[in-house]
Amino acid sequence: MKFYLDIYLIVNFTMDFFLVCLTGRVLHMKTNPLRLVLSALCGAFLALTPIFIQNTAALFLRPLIPAVMLFISFGKIKMIVFLKAYLMLLGFSFATGGVYCAAAELLPITQSPKILFAGSFLIFFFCYWFFDLMSISSDTDYVDITVKKDGNEKKLRLMCDSGCLVKEPIGGLPVILLSPKVFDEFYPPESLFDLSSAIRLKKRMVPIHTAGGNSLICAVMPEKLSYIRNNKPHSCNALVGRAQSDSFSGFDGIFPKSLLK
Repeated sequence: MKFYLDIYLIVNFTMDFFLVCLTGRVLHMKTNPLRLVLSALCGAFLALTPIFIQNTAALFLRPLIPAVMLFISFGKIKMIVFLKAYLMLLGFSFATGGVYCAAAELLPITQSPKILFAGSFLIFFFCYWFFDLMSISSDTDYVDITVKKDGNEKKLRLMCDSGCLVKEPIGGLPVILLSPKVFDEFYPPESLFDLSSAIRLKKRMVPIHTAGGNSLICAVMPEKLSYIRNNKPHSCNALVGRAQSDSFSGFDGIFPKSLLK
């Protein structure tokens, strides 16, 4: 049996790229085109190991391939998010493999590669459009915001939640909760202890009620705050506050749904 290495790598690269794209799309994870390409390349070359290493070691390498691809695509993510992405990537892989096997048997051998590639592109773009449409129509999954401070902008992806009702007690402004890590990167603790900086940022101590009890969080007024909806930016009049934990399922914080126009 002849083995065409170039065709094998091209097919695997194409399908791996599609699969990691769809996984990130469905789970609303931050993606970078270069990371996706590197992930697909890595997956294509790692797929050669079971062919050239036909022993017990190859069996242990197979489950690691999706894990490596996810790490390259999305970086370090929370374990629960990783498990969801891992299972989804495997599910997409099995479904794609089943469709390929069925098409290869039903279609003429000379036409099946062309039809399979054309079908893959159509299915990919349909799924990409479909999941984007679902996320836009619901407006409850996530929202992208831009925070500006001292001329520097930071783009964040937040979980959109109708249950986030935190408000600043004096002016009644809603408070967008950011994870401690993200908040501290943009507003270092030492800058908030400086009196002039605290006044400029309109620092507030906001009461918050949680299952663990009542406490105070630090909130500030960004220089400029906007969010993206239907591919259009909208200004947002709100404070950003430092949440008490980083448990936001891979998101950078929580966005009150009441702020959506």
